[in-house]
Amino acid sequence: MTFFVSSPALAQTQFGWTDASSSTVDTTIGQVPADAYKAGYNGTPSVPDDTLYACRGQYKDSVQPGKLWKSWCHIGWGGKEVLLNEYEVLVTDPGKMTLSWIPSATGALKPANLVYGGYNDNSEGYGGYPLDLCRVAYKGGVHPGKLWQDMCHIGWGGKEVYLNEYEILRLDANL
Repeated sequence: MTFFVSSPALAQTQFGWTDASSSTVDTTIGQVPADAYKAGYNGTPSVPDDTLYACRGQYKDSVQPGKLWKSWCHIGWGGKEVLLNEYEVLVTDPGKMTLSWIPSATGALKPANLVYGGYNDNSEGYGGYPLDLCRVAYKGGVHPGKLWQDMCHIGWGGKEVYLNEYEILRLDANL
């Protein structure tokens, strides 16, 4: 497990990423780890098959956060929706910490203790820039993605969609 959080003290809490694509959990039939973090939904929040989990995967010398749906990690990258079959899933221990979605928008100040989902590649001089987890309401669902250049980017319908009103994920430790 690798921890990504903006505060080293909070990184000692029980949350992290697990390699779900090669674990004993059979993601090919829609299973996810029991402690996987539910980050959104793809239409109807009460329908189990519509639940979206926060995932991340390696892509073009970076680690990109996205949404796990139908056994694929969907990310937005380069104007397209990219589907990754090797990925990690965000897992939590609710007894030791709480994750909170905080409303935000382009230009807003960001709170402390944001959950980093990955990092950008070194193209265009960004050299490992951290990508916070975000989510947006879009097309009847709530979709997790990455915060990049002050917008929440998601993969949807074969394209990368980016919106300027979003929520960002913050870690609140129960220490």
